[in-house]
Amino acid sequence: MDYLRRLLRWYLRIRRRWDLVALFVVQNVIGTPEFLFVWTGASIAWMVLNRMGIIKVDPSPFFLLNIVMSEWATFNMPVLTMSDRVISAKADAALAKIEEQNGHIQTLQEQVLANQALIRQQNQTIVEGQATIVQLVEGMRDLYGILKLMVQNVDGDIESLIGIVRDKQGE
Repeated sequence: MDYLRRLLRWYLRIRRRWDLVALFVVQNVIGTPEFLFVWTGASIAWMVLNRMGIIKVDPSPFFLLNIVMSEWATFNMPVLTMSDRVISAKADAALAKIEEQNGHIQTLQEQVLANQALIRQQNQTIVEGQATIVQLVEGMRDLYGILKLMVQNVDGDIESLIGIVRDKQGE
C-alpha cells in the first residue's frame, strides 16, 4: 500500500511539472503570433519550393507536409489540454478567493447594517431624552414663575407684618 502511495505522489509531482511545462509552451511558444507566422510561412515556403521543383522531397499533394502537420496537431492536443488544466486550476483558485472575499464583504455589510440599526435606536433614545429635558425645563419655568409670585406675595406680607408690628410698638 505504501508503494502505491509513493507511486501516486511521484505521478502527481511529474504531472504537475509537465502541466507547468505545457502552460509555458502554450503561452510562450505555440500561442504567440510570431509562432503562427513562422509556422504558416514555413508551410507556404515548403509548398512553393516543392511545387517549383527547387526541393524535390514532397511532390504536389504534399503528403509529407500533411503528415508533419498531423503529427504536430497530435502533439499539440495534449499540450493544450495540460495547459488548460493549469489555467482552470488557477481560475478556480481565483474564483474561490473572490468568493471568500465576497463572504467577508457580506459579513461587513451585515455588521454595518446592525450598527446602523443600533445608531437609529440610540438616536431615538436621545430624541426621547431631549423631549423629557424640554418638558422638565418648561416645568422649571412654570415653577420659577410660581416661586416669583410667592416671593412677591411674601414680600408684601412681610411688609404688612412689619407695619403691624410698628403700629403695635407705637401704641
